Amino acid sequence: MPTFYQITSYIKHKLHEIDEHSLHSPSLFKLYQDCFNRAKEIPEDKGIENIRTRFRSDERSINITDFGAGSKISAENSRTLQSIARGGITTSKYSRLFQELIRNFGCRNIIEFGTSIGINTMYLASSNPDARIWTFEGCMPIAEIAEQTFNDLKYTNIEVIKGNIDHTLSRFLHNSEDIDFVFIDANHTYISTLSYFKQVRPKLSDRSIVIIDDIYWSKEMTRVWNDISYQTPEAACIDIHKCGIIIFDRKMSPDRVKFEF
Repeated sequence: MPTFYQITSYIKHKLHEIDEHSLHSPSLFKLYQDCFNRAKEIPEDKGIENIRTRFRSDERSINITDFGAGSKISAENSRTLQSIARGGITTSKYSRLFQELIRNFGCRNIIEFGTSIGINTMYLASSNPDARIWTFEGCMPIAEIAEQTFNDLKYTNIEVIKGNIDHTLSRFLHNSEDIDFVFIDANHTYISTLSYFKQVRPKLSDRSIVIIDDIYWSKEMTRVWNDISYQTPEAACIDIHKCGIIIFDRKMSPDRVKFEF
């Protein structure tokens, strides 16, 4: 059940969000048409959604290792895959938006913080035939289930990096190429989220996207989104309530806006 803060934040966002008809920036107007409107029109990926449906009926229980601010759904150490699939992962609506952003900007090197059972990961991997996905998951049982799903469905462009992200990220970045797309949905604390952003920032390509998920999950997450967006005046910072989208592109108007989606 949503908290009082989440409910009031949603109402406030609705009062201030805009669509393409209220945009004065030609670059943001084009972005809205090419990605946001397009994402509303394209169908779900039936293959991936069949996997989501299968997990929604999966009553297996797993022990959760939580390195962050806790589950959005349950405070229990043991959870069923069914409960995770029904409430704790990105919906197809937003996964399709991420796909369109990746396609529009030609993103190839993609990292995801928080694999969960891998539904959103598969959408990211399906967005570009040349895309390579490195997805980080701290909970070993969940990482293994996601990895098995990727192997079964022959997603050869996904690599699961297991273990505490605070330890695995720095090692990965030391040898990585430039990164085009980052999705941060792990460890919902101010310090960790800000740390992830600061670590990946020097590795971002000239035309790149960073998405911070659940920016109204708590006051702490809202604060980190506000701080990051204000500290990147050269980027377009788009708040769609579910997440914050930061676009580094010299052709994009560096505005801070709230989009309806």
